[in-house]
Amino acid sequence: VIYLFLRPTAQTSTDLNTQREVVLNMLLRLIDHPRIIELLIYVLECYQDNAQDWLNISGLVFASLLAPIGRIRVALDSSSSLSSLHQLLATMTPSSISIQALIVAHGKERVVNSPLLFIRWLA
Repeated sequence: VIYLFLRPTAQTSTDLNTQREVVLNMLLRLIDHPRIIELLIYVLECYQDNAQDWLNISGLVFASLLAPIGRIRVALDSSSSLSSLHQLLATMTPSSISIQALIVAHGKERVVNSPLLFIRWLA
């Protein structure tokens, strides 16, 4: 991911953009894992130079993050994973983050019947 998004290559831009889209879609499918969240931070940093692309990618990441957060599936079991989630939200363009959507996704009644789910719910 770092090689594909952060290092300049001699590939044609269409091939590179296609590869980036495929990798980004795979990362968004696995967004509930802490390591993937860290990789998405690198991806968003790559797009910060282009405001429109940064807005689009930030919107995709935020939309993909809402469902796992609402179902308490994001693995926030350690302080480093919670820090990664905070850093991901800080890396997104501010206009793509909807506080109301976060509240609605997280505010639904949940059955928290294990200590692990309780810790994730508190995070």
